[in-house]
Amino acid sequence: MLDDTCYFIGFDTLIEAEITWVLLNKEITQNFIQSIAFKDAKRMITKDLLMRIDLNEIIKETNFQELKLEIPDLNIIDWENYKEQFTKQEINKDMQLNLFNEQALHTTKAIRNAGKVLNMNIVELNDMSSKLKIGVSKTRTTHS
Repeated sequence: MLDDTCYFIGFDTLIEAEITWVLLNKEITQNFIQSIAFKDAKRMITKDLLMRIDLNEIIKETNFQELKLEIPDLNIIDWENYKEQFTKQEINKDMQLNLFNEQALHTTKAIRNAGKVLNMNIVELNDMSSKLKIGVSKTRTTHS
């Protein structure tokens, strides 16, 4: 059943989609979802709930043979690539700039200040350009 909100996950390959489908439908994942979902809520599955699902943790609890039972054409290379991809994403997530830490606020101020300087320079250039046009125009009319 769908209401007015749907969540989608995009994949580059069918095998990635199949692996993710198996991981999300594992008993451990479903038990986790059931334990944190509010069964009497209007929307039992929310974005916040979905954001709490940690595929890296599910991957750690899953072995290749278990997946192979669900996906007969899965090979070990696909599984290793999938695990590596999520490990890289976890590392990148840790490196993302936190919007509220001191470095981010400093960087934001520097960008804003640079924008102000750039804007002032553009205004000054426009002023100079219009003064030059006026000067050129007056020169042309006096020489005519």
